[in-house]
Amino acid sequence: KEQNLKRDEFEYKVTDKGSNGFFNLFGGKPTVIDFFIGSKDNGIKDFLAEVLKMMNIHYSSIDVKQDRKNYLVNIVKAREKGFLIGKEGRLLDSIQHIVNRMLINRGEEITDVVLDADGYRQKHEHTLKRRISSAVEKARLNGRSITLEKMHAEDRKIVHRIVEREDNLKTQTIGKGDRKKVIISPVSSGSNSQQKNRARKPRRRPNERSPRRPENRNASDE
Repeated sequence: KEQNLKRDEFEYKVTDKGSNGFFNLFGGKPTVIDFFIGSKDNGIKDFLAEVLKMMNIHYSSIDVKQDRKNYLVNIVKAREKGFLIGKEGRLLDSIQHIVNRMLINRGEEITDVVLDADGYRQKHEHTLKRRISSAVEKARLNGRSITLEKMHAEDRKIVHRIVEREDNLKTQTIGKGDRKKVIISPVSSGSNSQQKNRARKPRRRPNERSPRRPENRNASDE
């Protein structure tokens, strides 16, 4: 069956070289070759293993799970976990980007690879949500804007989702580059009342004249 595979997507092994037979005419045996089609999981594992080897990072195993079109890749029990993750997960993000680029270059139909190390992503998200909840509480009670530290797009999405639940708060992203700041600020009640008053004010119809005010006439004018 034709698979239309690229060379790096399969392996083969010659199990029987066969023979030419008598004078290449009689008793010949064909060569037997076994082909092994590799999965995307193995492709990700092999590529990531090479990257970690070049970085001199030791680990127990690499687990790959598929969630719809995404691949969740976890590096288990890395000895140099702090170095692997990097400050605020930056090195882990960089390796994740490299793995995704590899799949794109191979023409894989895949949405994304999420790289993790011993559940760091989940712990980071939990810690981030606590910090955001604290900032939301301060902004709501004090009525002042709170500026969060620079963060990448995924963390900013979490901030926006949490603040959207608050009726009297809003978010604003400032800065340039991949890492930007998010400002959590209260919505001005004055601006809301002005908008409501504007909405209630009746509009004049075209060519409609405003009512004339009664003239104040003095007794001396009569």
